[in-house]
Amino acid sequence: MLSGGMYQRRGGGEGEEGRRMEVDRPGRAESREGVGEAMAARCCRAGAEERGPDLLYLLYDVASPTDLPDPGAYVPLPDPSNPYTSNRPTSRLKGGHHIRPNAKPISPSTLPKLEKIVLHSFIKEASGKRDAIVPVIAAFRAISGSTQLGGGVPGAGGVQIAYSKQSVQRWKLRPRQPMAVKVSMRGEQMWTFLNSLVEFVIPRLRDFPGFVLPSSSSSPNTPNNMSGTVSIGFPPTAMGLFPQVEVNFDAYPRMHGFHVQFVTDLKGKDAQDRARQMLSGFRIPFIRR
Repeated sequence: MLSGGMYQRRGGGEGEEGRRMEVDRPGRAESREGVGEAMAARCCRAGAEERGPDLLYLLYDVASPTDLPDPGAYVPLPDPSNPYTSNRPTSRLKGGHHIRPNAKPISPSTLPKLEKIVLHSFIKEASGKRDAIVPVIAAFRAISGSTQLGGGVPGAGGVQIAYSKQSVQRWKLRPRQPMAVKVSMRGEQMWTFLNSLVEFVIPRLRDFPGFVLPSSSSSPNTPNNMSGTVSIGFPPTAMGLFPQVEVNFDAYPRMHGFHVQFVTDLKGKDAQDRARQMLSGFRIPFIRR
C-alpha cells in the first residue's frame, strides 16, 4: 500500500520475470465506458424505426395485387443448341421502354428503407478557375464527416471530384477538368446529416413553404418515377446553415447550391411517390401547386 492508500501494487514477486507492476486507481473501472453514437444520429434512426406503423398506414394498398408475374420471365432466352444464337448477345425487346420491375407489396416486413444519401454540387466557376472548387470540398467534408478516402469507413468513397468528359468550346470546358463535388453517406453519417438537415437547415430557410411536387399530369411510368430516388435542390444560402459550416463561416469564401438525393430500396410503379411519403415522415415538407 502506497501513501494515502491511493495506489496499490499487485504481483511483482522476486522471481517473476521482468518484475512487472500493475497500478490501479480507485474508480478507474467505473470510468471505462465506451463512447456511444451521437445523440442526434441515434434519435433520428430511432425515429425511423418508430415510424414503421405510420408508413404501413400510408403506403398499404388493399387493392394492390400481390401475385404479379415476373416481367423478366417473358424475355426470350437464347437456345444453347443453336450455334447461331449461342455466341451472340441477347436481342433487345421491341418497344421504347425497358423492362419495368414490379413494385414490392407493402407489409410490416417489407417497409421501404433509406439506403444512402448523395450530396452533389456543380461549380460553374471551376471551368475558368480551379481554386473555386476547394471551398465546396472543404464544406462537404465538414457536413458529411467524410474525407477523401472515406475516413476508414468500409464501403465509403469519401468526398469525390467529378471531372468533365468532353470538350465544349462555348462553355470553355476541357476534358478531365474538375467541375463538381459529390459524397455518398450511409449508416451513422447518413442519419447525422439528415438530422442536421431537418433540424437546422430547412426550418431556417426564408420564404420556403416546401418542395414542389410534380404535376398530376406527369406520367407515372417514366424511369425517374419508378426508380425510388428523390432529388431535391437547395440554394447557396442553405450551405451556410449547417452547424458544421456555420461555426467556421469565415473559412468559406463563397457558398454554392447543392442537390440532395435520397436513395431508397423501392422500385417499380409509384416508387417515387412512396419514397416522398417516407421522407415526409422525417419532416421534409412537400407541397403541390
